[in-house]
Amino acid sequence: MIHSVSADHASFLRLDLEPGFNLVLADRDPSASEKDSRNGVGKTTLVEIIQFCLGSTPDRKSTILADPLSDWSFSLD
Repeated sequence: MIHSVSADHASFLRLDLEPGFNLVLADRDPSASEKDSRNGVGKTTLVEIIQFCLGSTPDRKSTILADPLSDWSFSLD
């Protein structure tokens, strides 16, 4: 079981998972309209981080290969 996902930068909020079914959802800002998107909040990046930590090879377009994350380290517990 994965207990948590973390990174070595303070701006990454550690994700703690509980036993059982865990669901990752995007929070909706109270000022958002029905037309506002929840894209770009990190759901897919979280999945990419977990896959990478478990040994997968990210494709060239993967967010975790972006220059701003080049000095980051991610870990799973």
